[in-house]
This record gives sequence, structure tokens and C-alpha cells, in this order.
Amino acid sequence: VLSLTRLEPGATPDPDCLTVLVECAYAAAEAAALEEQEDRPGALLEDVVLQALIMKPGLLAEPMPPLQVLLMLMDLEVHRGLVGLPGTDWDGTSASTEGLSPADLHRTTAVRAVLAVLDPSEATDLDLLRTTLDLLSPGGPPLDLLTDDLTSDRKLPDRVRVLAAAAETPQPQGVAAYLLAVLAEHDGQVQEAQAQLDTALEALPELPGALLMAAALAADRGEARAADEFYRRAGQDKDSPLRQVLAAFLLPAPSPVGRNKPCPCGSGRKHKVCC
Repeated sequence: VLSLTRLEPGATPDPDCLTVLVECAYAAAEAAALEEQEDRPGALLEDVVLQALIMKPGLLAEPMPPLQVLLMLMDLEVHRGLVGLPGTDWDGTSASTEGLSPADLHRTTAVRAVLAVLDPSEATDLDLLRTTLDLLSPGGPPLDLLTDDLTSDRKLPDRVRVLAAAAETPQPQGVAAYLLAVLAEHDGQVQEAQAQLDTALEALPELPGALLMAAALAADRGEARAADEFYRRAGQDKDSPLRQVLAAFLLPAPSPVGRNKPCPCGSGRKHKVCC
């Protein structure tokens, strides 16, 4: 069925064949990412080739470039016979993306792809870094997953600091400050974490992750009322476990008025028999 033929220099692949292969690879990689199969995070390369052959039966009539090289040049990732979107979690160590919408999934994988290849000592592509911050600026799952990764991936902190340094406008600066606050808190630098949180919430007053972190720090300081307000702003209702823990600390302080003194309500009776 197959024959081995020497390829003469200068042979040019059919552009239509290349397009079909790449389109099939992207479709398969996106489907694999959305399905999030535990046994394999990407799509099988042989499935990509078979689908491409169905769409264009003459696909392999002429010599083609190596499939792995072709797909990597098209910004896809190839790993052990599988193809995936940029930032695919091949080792299964990153936070789960189960339940993400396609838009959030694509934002998450794009951010992870940039951070996976970012060299802190040679980070000169400011446009790419700022585009990455723009993907994080709306908040939501991509930012939440990145903060989860920060505590488990030892390579990320230096790369995130480089990313944060590229922020120029208020929203990206707020996201950058929040990421720096997470790093500072993880390193035990609580005052630095609080300062960065203040900056983040000034730029993005309703950023959920920053509000939750501010609430936790306020609770640690014994500032129950401030903590409860941060939790409320973060969308936690009164029945949430976080706010229920604080409820006992929100009761009015005992009155300084003596039992036999006139009641401060002005009734003229003693305090012990009135209010």
C-alpha cells in the first residue's frame, strides 16, 4: 500500500492539503479540550489524518511535510502522538477546567501557553504580555485558575512578575496587583499583600478573587465588620459558611451603662429594668 520514494528538492506541498490538515487538527484539539478526557488531554494524530483524508481523499497523493512540525508551526502542541491547544495540561497537574465555557477555555489555554514559554530573562515582547493581561482583565475562571496554579507551579512566580510589569492601563494593572498580592501572601508578606490588594481593588472594585482575599486578611486581623462587607461584595450571601463564621463577631458590643444608672433611651427608668 505504501511506497518509499526519494523526495526531490524544491517540492512544494499543495496549500489546500495543508489547510485541511491544520483545520482538522484545530477542530480535534478544541473538541479534546472541551471533553477533558482524563486518559488523554489531546486528540490522536491518526484521527486528525483520517478526518483530513475523508475531507480530501487525495491528501497524501503528494509528499507532505512532517505533521508534528507543521502543527507546531501553526501554534498547536504535539505530545506523544496527541495534538492539543496551546497550554494543554499534558501532565494533569494544573487546576481542572471542567465546566468552562468555550470562551473561558480558550482564554485559559492562551494564558497558560504564554506563561509556559515565557523566559523571564528575555521577556521583550510587551505586546504579547499586554494581550495576555487583557485576557485576564475581565476576571473569571482564567484568572482564578492562574492563581491556583501559582501555589503549585514553581516556575510561575517569576513569569507572573514579568507579566505584571507589562501592565499599563488601569484594568491590567488591577489584575497584575492582584496576582502580586497572591504571590506576596503565599510568601508570608502580609503587609505587601494588603498593599497590592488595595491597588487591585482601586482599579477593579468588584474583582471577586481580590474581594475574597481582602475579606480573609481582614478576618485574620480581627476586623469582622470589614471582612463581612468584603464577602458581601464578593457575592457571598448571609447564609454562606464564610459569613456565618463572622456573624458572632458582628453583635453589638456590651453597653457601658451600669445596671442601676438611668437608661440611655431617656425613659427615666433604671437601665436594668429598661433597655
